[in-house]
Amino acid sequence: MNAKTLLIGRDAADWKVISPLIDAGEMPNLAGLVEQGVMGNLATLYPMLSPMLWTSIATAKRAHKHGIHGFSEPDPASGGARPITNLGRKTKAM
Repeated sequence: MNAKTLLIGRDAADWKVISPLIDAGEMPNLAGLVEQGVMGNLATLYPMLSPMLWTSIATAKRAHKHGIHGFSEPDPASGGARPITNLGRKTKAM
């Protein structure tokens, strides 16, 4: 049987904040997931920009390989900038 993995990530979440909430019974669903699986901290990359980091997680590549470097990208239609989309990604995601 193939093992399946579910990765749950919360942007800017910290176990120092979440663990006391779990212990106080404020996050029962997350507590159940933690009890049945594993939890831990992830090391980060710099600069700490969400689109770049989440794309690195989804592609297993760093920004210079996947092409997402921040929150915006050049818009070829207008010559200005537009919010980042998956169209700027140079590699496949999982």
